[in-house]
Amino acid sequence: MCQIHDPTTLGPPKFDASTLVDELVVALSNARIYRPEHPRVTGAAEALVAGLKGWFAAERSDRFEIGTSDGFLFHASRPLLGASLSAARLIEPLTAVSSGGLSFLPEAGPADVLALVGLLSPRKLGARSVAEANAALDQLGATRVRLLPPYRNVGLGAGSGSGAAGASVEATLLQVLEAAPRAVYQGTVELLQDAAIGAARGEELALDPARGIVERLQKRVLEDAATILGLSRYERYDEFTFGHSIRVCLLAIQFAASVTKDERELNRIGLAALLHDIGKSRIPFEMLHARRRLDAAELAAVGRHAELGAEILLDMPDPDMLAVAVAFGHHRSNAGGGYPRTADGAELSLATRLIRICDVYEALTAVRPYKARMSPQRAYRIMMGTAGQFDAALLRRFIRANGVYPVGGRVLLESGEQALVRRQTRDVLRPVVQVEHRSQAGLSVRREERDLSELRDDEGWRIRHLVLEEQAA
Repeated sequence: MCQIHDPTTLGPPKFDASTLVDELVVALSNARIYRPEHPRVTGAAEALVAGLKGWFAAERSDRFEIGTSDGFLFHASRPLLGASLSAARLIEPLTAVSSGGLSFLPEAGPADVLALVGLLSPRKLGARSVAEANAALDQLGATRVRLLPPYRNVGLGAGSGSGAAGASVEATLLQVLEAAPRAVYQGTVELLQDAAIGAARGEELALDPARGIVERLQKRVLEDAATILGLSRYERYDEFTFGHSIRVCLLAIQFAASVTKDERELNRIGLAALLHDIGKSRIPFEMLHARRRLDAAELAAVGRHAELGAEILLDMPDPDMLAVAVAFGHHRSNAGGGYPRTADGAELSLATRLIRICDVYEALTAVRPYKARMSPQRAYRIMMGTAGQFDAALLRRFIRANGVYPVGGRVLLESGEQALVRRQTRDVLRPVVQVEHRSQAGLSVRREERDLSELRDDEGWRIRHLVLEEQAA
């Protein structure tokens, strides 16, 4: 939630493969918190079944399959980039029994999904092979969902081809999901999943693991912001993947690095940004992720996540008061409005003002189930046009640091080539970019870094527009 007007409207749910993986991850995560018959577990299973029915109706296929290999998820021979980043809790148990993925028949119902979730959700998987796992499903009557054997064509999924097409997919994976950044990102997702589950259970949280994760993110941002920020743009949004919190953290570290060089302070800001929405773990799921407009009472309930987050962080054995202040104040405006309401109208800390800017910018520019993507330029115009909402000087500094074409994004040049934005220059319209020249078969890539502020537009170096993630993939 934010106080900025968002002109987009709710739309019908999508039934693509990544969305269905998201629904399954939610079901697996809920099963770690609640008993099997709890409404949140059964509701997640029903949501997945509804999504499957929508997918089958649109695709007219006799089965829905998700493949996995080497830590990636695939569907119809294409990598599911966002799902691969956020579904470690699905990939790990499948890998443990050497499974190549999952297959759902059109007749699959909630009972089939619940049996699958029960099989995959324990920390120690009982089955030791694909055959044992499927036998366990059979005993539960779940005959319309199967674990698949390993794929012979590693990493390309069911029905995939070979040769140049396969090499092109593998080249894409090597470029987009580089091993070290992917490991850091997946570790961050797992930490946030564990933190949210612990908070929902009322358990005491420890900050040391989070500090370690933020140190790794910080190192990546300071050494190679384009790779880790580019990776974060592929992550989807739902309760248990936390793409928003991770992107806000990365944006905050990048922006704060232009304000201070104190690494300890950068770590504290990154930690506060990563955990700024932890209070949402105690908000009813049906409110937090409703596909409808919330009424006034529901909006007020969701708005309590700021107070709840501060309470959760205060209850830690080693609370960081900067993180507590950010969790409490990241929805308060620079002029004293917003929520939670306070009697004294205390001034917001620099970290809170900085993270608030990153939070709203990310919310405006990211895809959500209920809204379309917004360009950075339009987000800047909206934010600059809301007097008193932000620290105006800090917002102008953020725009200069983030640029019209943000680091980690991909752009289309007038030459027709795509390029990765590496870093900003003094000209917000002309960043340093990395152009990738692929061989015809996609077997090799030659990378060329160019500073657009030093090049002529008539030589094909003008940027046409940002490239959407799905187009870049």
